[in-house]
Amino acid sequence: MIDLASSAYTTNQNLMMMVVLRIIKISLQKGLTDASGWGFSGLSTVVLSALKLQNKGLSLWKLTIELNKKTKSPIIKWRLNYLVTCFGNTWRIPYRNDFQNILDTIKACVLNGDQIFTGYSVSIYQRFQFIAGINLNVLIKDSEEHIFLIEKGLGGFDFFQCFHQMAKGLTGQTNNNTWNDDHFNGDKELKRIEKEGNYTKLGFFHTARLTS
Repeated sequence: MIDLASSAYTTNQNLMMMVVLRIIKISLQKGLTDASGWGFSGLSTVVLSALKLQNKGLSLWKLTIELNKKTKSPIIKWRLNYLVTCFGNTWRIPYRNDFQNILDTIKACVLNGDQIFTGYSVSIYQRFQFIAGINLNVLIKDSEEHIFLIEKGLGGFDFFQCFHQMAKGLTGQTNNNTWNDDHFNGDKELKRIEKEGNYTKLGFFHTARLTS
């Protein structure tokens, strides 16, 4: 169910919520497992970010964090740590204060052989640096140090690539005042992502293109 919820997030968020609520229901009926925190993280995201119920949402994130401390599976623990960082900490902690936490998550995902969440963690580190106002040349350097971990596209590469090109374009490192270069063609990438139908990727792509 964790794998199904992760896949559904980018294509069918109603299905994702059905899975999340199913995990919570089973946890309440049968008892807590390593998956329980994952379920509550999904509910926390909806309550805080979508329903705008701040106090209840933050309380649910606190519960999620406590459940994650009891998680024995290293893969689930660090995947859930990513979710807390991406969707929970952004309401509570300055972006710069989470840099080391994200680097620890990247390292743990690599050691666990979790290529998908390695990619997600690398891409969120890049976005957090941009939002926090890190010098773009520093951001590009850090991005290029991590790109080898995700360039095969097994997870998060499309989230990463568009912001990498944005940073290069803003610093004059692309062709003819665009964000295209010898390794990236924005129109071609857009057609590919539209065909794939991943709305999260489309959102990141258009945000990065408008910014550049």
